[in-house]
Amino acid sequence: MVHDDDAAGTRGIPIDDEPPKARPPRDARTRDLIVDTTQTHRTWSQIRIYEELRARGHDVDEAEVNYVLDYYKLRR
Repeated sequence: MVHDDDAAGTRGIPIDDEPPKARPPRDARTRDLIVDTTQTHRTWSQIRIYEELRARGHDVDEAEVNYVLDYYKLRR
C-alpha cells in the first residue's frame, strides 16, 4: 500500500524510524554548548557541529542542534 501524503488525516504523523528534525535542548548547558560552538566555528555546518560535539563526548543529538540553530537564527 502506498502512503498518500495528500490524503486527509495523514499530515504530521511521525514515522517511527525517523528521529525528529528539531527538538528543544534538554537543558541550558546543552543549549549554551551548541551556541558557543557555532559562534566559535562559524564555517561549520549543523552536521559538523553535531559530529564534533559527539566526538568530544557531549551527549547531544542532531535534532537539538537543528532546533538551537533555527531558534537563534544561526543556520547558514
